[in-house]
Amino acid sequence: MFQGGGGIETTGSIEAINSMLLQHETGVLRLFPDWPAAMDASFTRLRAKGAYLVSSEQVAGKITFVDIVSEKGGALAIQSPWGTRAVRAGAQGPTLRPDPAGLLHLTTTAGGVYQLSPE
Repeated sequence: MFQGGGGIETTGSIEAINSMLLQHETGVLRLFPDWPAAMDASFTRLRAKGAYLVSSEQVAGKITFVDIVSEKGGALAIQSPWGTRAVRAGAQGPTLRPDPAGLLHLTTTAGGVYQLSPE
């Protein structure tokens, strides 16, 4: 559909969809927080607060992976998409265990790439 002008009128709908896929509010990264579990979806390199680029996929209501690129490094809290299961942060990375609030805590380095998946 063609729109005259600068297309600024579509930015709200794009932000709404992005926020359904990824949120990073109150210091916690959440994946697919408002996306229907019955609908498959994926996204690539959405930007999260703190200079993180995040990619992920949801199939049949389950999140299959989370890839994170940390541009500046720092502490990152992630609402675990895998419940209480332990999570591997890449083939050589540490095993992360959710805290009582269900958060995974990952210390990232500038330029670090982290591929999260359940053990």
